[in-house]
Amino acid sequence: MAEFENIKNTDEWEVWTPDGWKEFSGVGKTVQYKEYKVTLEDDREIICADTHIFNINGYNIYCQDLNIGDTLDTIDGNKKVTNIENLDSWSNMYDLVDVDGRVYYTDGIASHNTTTVGAYILWYACFNNDKFIGITSNTASSAKDVLNRIKIMYEELPVWLKPGVLEYNKHSIVLDNGTTIMTAATSKDAFRGRTINCLYMDEMAAVDPSWKAEEFWAANYSTITASKHSKIIVTSTPKGLHNLFHRIYSGRNNFKTLCFPWYYHPERGEEWKEETKANMTNVEWQQEHECVGGDTLVNIKNSDSIRMDTLYSLISNSNIDTKIFKNNENIQILTPSGYKDFYGIRKQRKEAIRFHFFENIDSIDVTFNHIFLQNGKEIFSGDLNVGDFLDHQELNSVQIANIQNLGKIEVYDLVSVDGSIYYTNGLKSHNCRFLGSSHTLIDSSTLEFLLEHESDQYFRDLNDRFKIFEKPLEGYNYVLGVDVAKGTGRDYSVCQVLRVDSVDPVDVEQVAIFRNNTTDVYEFSEVIHKICKYYNDAFIMVENNGEGSTIVSNLWWDFENEMLVNSGSKKNNLGIRAHRNTKPTAVLLMKKLIENGNLRIKDSDTINELTGFIQDNNKFYGKDVHDDTIAALYWAVYIFEFDELTENYTFKRFENPEGDEGWGILSDVDDGVADIIEEEDFSWLL
Repeated sequence: MAEFENIKNTDEWEVWTPDGWKEFSGVGKTVQYKEYKVTLEDDREIICADTHIFNINGYNIYCQDLNIGDTLDTIDGNKKVTNIENLDSWSNMYDLVDVDGRVYYTDGIASHNTTTVGAYILWYACFNNDKFIGITSNTASSAKDVLNRIKIMYEELPVWLKPGVLEYNKHSIVLDNGTTIMTAATSKDAFRGRTINCLYMDEMAAVDPSWKAEEFWAANYSTITASKHSKIIVTSTPKGLHNLFHRIYSGRNNFKTLCFPWYYHPERGEEWKEETKANMTNVEWQQEHECVGGDTLVNIKNSDSIRMDTLYSLISNSNIDTKIFKNNENIQILTPSGYKDFYGIRKQRKEAIRFHFFENIDSIDVTFNHIFLQNGKEIFSGDLNVGDFLDHQELNSVQIANIQNLGKIEVYDLVSVDGSIYYTNGLKSHNCRFLGSSHTLIDSSTLEFLLEHESDQYFRDLNDRFKIFEKPLEGYNYVLGVDVAKGTGRDYSVCQVLRVDSVDPVDVEQVAIFRNNTTDVYEFSEVIHKICKYYNDAFIMVENNGEGSTIVSNLWWDFENEMLVNSGSKKNNLGIRAHRNTKPTAVLLMKKLIENGNLRIKDSDTINELTGFIQDNNKFYGKDVHDDTIAALYWAVYIFEFDELTENYTFKRFENPEGDEGWGILSDVDDGVADIIEEEDFSWLL
């Protein structure tokens, strides 16, 4: 967003955009900005401001945030960035104002122009005296961008409508009615000492690290909400689960939530969708959930089943195609959680398929990207085959008997259903999903399934440090996975307890967890020994690196616990050593078991850490969250022998023909592990 020194208006010219020639209202000369030079693979060059906005697959990015290898939208298609140079100079820039469609070509590269997004804030400031309005964003510059848009709108107001101005700078506006608008980056010290009457938090999910948003919220929320007339507005694109934005959007609170999918944009149709989708992963795209046929039945409150096309007519009272009609009738739709609100309904014409079922239920017509639920997990209709099962409202599950291609038909979609899932012909359909990051180790649909199935049915022991979901069952084997911390109040010492239901294939369930960050290694050794004995002499998997070496030594020599699994000799290598073979194998095995439903997790702390356990720059770690429960979990599942990750897993005791110098349960883990496990480059996981 540019800050202008001067704007010259015009209504005589048009500019070339991705959508053809478009009108614009003027040309603005900006204040001085830092200059950058960007070069593309076709030798195209552009010199622009550090905060100039380019487009990548339809999404905006500042020039200063570009990386070599990024693909920019150009007049000749997508082109990779080959060089980015900070020229260490400043100069006035020029920008077009109010381009119809917002995007236009500069040197053949798609650029973003000045937009207006602060109308409500300006209205509130003009017509309310002695108020303080705070604007935060993920960065201070982004917050200033919002203020700059408000300034442009203010300058365009007629004189008789404008309050006078006492201060007018890059960070704030003070009007003569006593109202102040101020910007800041999101942090606990933002607006310290101020009483905030209206707070706007832009791109909350993008605040990095996320604890800054948590600190700001904790420092300001109670003060703001103390007034019955205060207002909080939050906008963001989703970026992972279990962050502050996700909790606010998904939680039970006084916020009114609105979801605005891509198709709300009047100039984004199927062609834009297919082009954009081709350049994105499924995880990045899955915010869009597609449609069902007009004869599909849904249940609405205080009425019988109703066809989707009838519901559309009831809400829209119109035959206009491809338009979203708001649910002004306050109709509620039946979901697995009861009757829920939804924003509206849209009607389109798309390629569709019809599913017939062996059970005596109606067939259903859906688009190829419609999302059903299968054992609680999402699946695209286009990925289904004859014989597959789908979750059903009354029959638990139904089996597909036939799939028929229908060509293009009229289809309908409910927009922003509260809770995301609703029933269509008795089948569970997913409407609006709050996505995790595309970089999480566990895919986003699995994370959401875990979040929906975390358990609050447990009791505590060992001074509230041990959470027990299920007591030991006679005749079952159990495995303990252990991650050790110093006990100084920072990282957590964790002991995961898994019940082994099957070993071929593997099927395990989390039944208990010890988690504490003040337990020292000597007490933790005793805790592990007690849990082992309590859970039928459970097998113990402990990483022997760092503080873990003290734990394995105590368990083996002091407690004489023979259930400790060792990767080498009892003299030199007690426990499991993390190296380039063992650790990545354990992580990938955990991922596969969780995503296949063979490892069921109940604990909210474990699930929370999984939502932040990401892949970034070829490494895996907990981003803005601890990952101690995850480490304990992947060491627990490492007890299962494997040949390849796609094979079934078996469970067997270690047999060493050399005598008792080799220990453990894994038959292929010993001092020669590097010779036995196929050499693969797992450096990206370390």
